[in-house]
Amino acid sequence: MTDSRKASRKRPHPLFGKRSITYALNRAGYRCPDFDRNIVADPSCFKLVVIGGSETFGVGLPADKLYVNLLASHLEDVLGKRVIAWNLGLPLAGSGFIARMLYPVIHMLSPDFLFLNFPEHSGYREYFNDNDEIFFCEPQGIAHRRKVSRFWDPEASRVDRAHLALASDFNNTMNYWNDYYYCEFLCEYHGIDWRYSAPDIPGVSPGAENTAAHRRVACDIQQFMQSSAHGESQEYLLARDFIHPGVLPNQAYADAVFEAYNARLGAGRPA
Repeated sequence: MTDSRKASRKRPHPLFGKRSITYALNRAGYRCPDFDRNIVADPSCFKLVVIGGSETFGVGLPADKLYVNLLASHLEDVLGKRVIAWNLGLPLAGSGFIARMLYPVIHMLSPDFLFLNFPEHSGYREYFNDNDEIFFCEPQGIAHRRKVSRFWDPEASRVDRAHLALASDFNNTMNYWNDYYYCEFLCEYHGIDWRYSAPDIPGVSPGAENTAAHRRVACDIQQFMQSSAHGESQEYLLARDFIHPGVLPNQAYADAVFEAYNARLGAGRPA
């Protein structure tokens, strides 16, 4: 992960020091409350589920500054009931992770509102070995691409080299659209109230542009980093690692997702 106390000592952040952020994880390894069956079955709780990558996980930010938790606060204000925010974001996760997690999320967590935050790059991929160990691989060419040591982790290094050999703009785009259409089908089939955010990735087939456009949030969080940049200092635009979205983009993103939900689904309607 790009955020660490060591990195913070080398380049201090004006808002967040080396002890300002803790990554408290639940028993399943996610940055949110545990997945409690009693809460799932409780009609007095509104269940918000968000699936995404490092921006959703909240690399370099305290939990109360994440767009997921800010969105939950907005929903609590208008719904007048307790909102449980289940944040299923993981660093390096891509569209394949979102698609893989969606079926168990729908059937085990019964979300009242589901938000899918597709990453800004289509080249993230996940692979499994025979022991069910997972390897997250990044696109080639991104500025903060991590180095996988062939000495300390030879298997991960081999997987990463194979990933780069197979990756291409065409393959990455095909994988993205396959994952997206699977997600769209599941959500629509099960009657889920859902929204998604995604980068502008060109279609590769005649049907690729016929997505559920009314479900899409107009801007992704990276665009809010750019649109907020005018007149704002980096301390509010960037997280502690100086790579991921900071306080202002997360606030703006939470507002945008809430407005999209409120406009389409009628937040505050009788339960």
